[in-house]
Formats: sequence, structure tokens, C-alpha cells
Amino acid sequence: MKIIEVKNVSVNYGNVKALDQISFSIDKGSFLGIIGPNGGGKTTLIKVLLGLIKPDKGEIIIHSDKPIGYVPQFNNFERRFPITVCKVILMGSMSHKKSIFHKYSAEDKEKSNDVMKLLGIEHLRNRLIKQLSGGQMQKVLIARALMTEPDLLILDEPTASIDSQSRTDIYNLLNTLKGDKTILIISHDIGTISSYIDSIACLNVKLYYHEDGQITQDTLSQAYGCPVDLVAHGIPHRVLPEHLNGGHHHD
Repeated sequence: MKIIEVKNVSVNYGNVKALDQISFSIDKGSFLGIIGPNGGGKTTLIKVLLGLIKPDKGEIIIHSDKPIGYVPQFNNFERRFPITVCKVILMGSMSHKKSIFHKYSAEDKEKSNDVMKLLGIEHLRNRLIKQLSGGQMQKVLIARALMTEPDLLILDEPTASIDSQSRTDIYNLLNTLKGDKTILIISHDIGTISSYIDSIACLNVKLYYHEDGQITQDTLSQAYGCPVDLVAHGIPHRVLPEHLNGGHHHD
């Protein structure tokens, strides 16, 4: 059964084409990785899937009546705010009808305890978020997203700028959620995600979808627009000088 169907979706920002007739679907309970260069449309795709922007053409069908669980990059989260881990996670249970001063129910608190145990962060419950490491903060944001018990979890570069052990912990965690949740991960960390994902898509305005999860030299070159010897772990693609000798220039 498909949980998401994206059909011929295009998005333009003025004269700039951000997404060009992309189509793919995701099976319920599977793990899809999306890679691609900066400016290739990954953020736009997330916004379309979350309903934050409407595509100029095409349609998106989501076969779930639950909210989508969204996990932003931890360094995009305001961490100076004096709030504890427990409070941040409880915020995940808030609907648009509840105010920030809403009193959480016993059920909300019990669910937050269960989620913290699942992620191994119950010992951080009363710690201020500004005291957390990057890996700990990323787990808190995953916990917050799980509070609505989503069928679909979308993560934006969840392992960017964190240490290798935290990166492994997060991928192992996502692997345990797979099946119960459908996971879509945006990442530059090609080498690591390739051992976890079921399928992969290379996005650079157009989308190149590989259901078998295999990434080849040809498909990377096609998506990135020039020969790619290596897309480094956690480092956005940069064209090396030798690529410019052939007369092709990319920013």
C-alpha cells in the first residue's frame, strides 16, 4: 500500500524552477532517502509534502489521516529559549487549537515518557535544551515529532553536524521505527544511509528515483550535473577544479 503519491509536481519561484514534474510514491512502512545538491529542491519538496506551499502543477496524495511527523535540522531550532527537554517533547502533542499555555493531560505526559524511553533520553528530561549536544537535541526533535504517533516521519538532514556515534545511534533508531512508520530522510550522508534505506531518489530540480536503493556513478552524475567522484559525508556537493576543465561550470 502506498502512503504518499507525488504526481508530476512542479514548483516555480518567479522565473526559477524549483521542482520540475517530479513523480514518486512511497510504500507504507518503507524508508526512502533523498539526496541532491544544495539548491536542488529538497527543502521545497519538504514544504510541499507538509502543505506549507502549494505546487504550481501536479498533485500530492497522502493516505493517512494523522499529522506528518517533521524533524527539522537541530541547528535551525532556537536553543537559547529556557525550556526543558520534557516541555519541548510535550509540545509535539499540541494541536493548532491549543495555546502554548495549554495544560498537558496525564495521557500526554505518559506518552512523552514512553517516547523518551524509546529514544534513550529519559535521563535528559529536566535538562535545558541549550545544555544538549547536537545528537541529543536531534533525538529530542525526533521525540517531539513522534508525539502525534504519525504514520509518516520526514527528517531534514538529521545527522548534519553531529558526531559519528550520534549519527549511528540515530540511523539505528530510525531503522527500528521502519515498518511501524514510513520514513523519508533528506541527507547528504550517502555512504551511511545506503545501508539503511529501501529506496533512494536523487533530486536536482528533476527527480531520479531508484526503487532498489542502489546509487550508481551514472545516477549521481546525472543528478548532480557533473562527474561526481565522491559526495562527502555531511558536506554539500562542491565541484572540484578538474570538473571545470571540461568547460562545464556549476556553482
